[in-house]
Amino acid sequence: MKLKNKYGFTLIELLTVIVVLAIIALIATPIVMNTIKKSQKGAAERSTDSYIRQVETAVATKRLEGEILEGTYTINDKGNLEGNGLTEPLVIEMNGNKPTSGTIKISNGQVTTDSTMTVGSYEVSYNPTNKKYEATKKVVLQQVMINQRIQIHHQQQ
Repeated sequence: MKLKNKYGFTLIELLTVIVVLAIIALIATPIVMNTIKKSQKGAAERSTDSYIRQVETAVATKRLEGEILEGTYTINDKGNLEGNGLTEPLVIEMNGNKPTSGTIKISNGQVTTDSTMTVGSYEVSYNPTNKKYEATKKVVLQQVMINQRIQIHHQQQ
């Protein structure tokens, strides 16, 4: 007996579509993940550039008020500057992600190139070869592996 009207798909057709989609996903996933990493790194570098401009603006404002800021300052967890004789943190106003730690060195009202900071999960420092601030991913994986080894060691005891 032969069916005249065939509705739907056969199991082989459905499995073929699933295999093709899986192959596409395997190819596309690393490309998408790499694009995301590049954009996060670029965002950290642009945030650093913006932050440095805003620090220089804040330093110039203080200079107009008669206060000269020179030397090394610490970036607190809110992205503001502390230390080196400041009685209260110097608030840095900016849009975007502020650094959450690091040091800023100021000389003649300018941020020097030996300033370093952490923006998100990136360490940002000046690269004299490229003449710009560059971000590198913080190494957190090593600490995770160490913690796992400690847990395994405690479980074995």
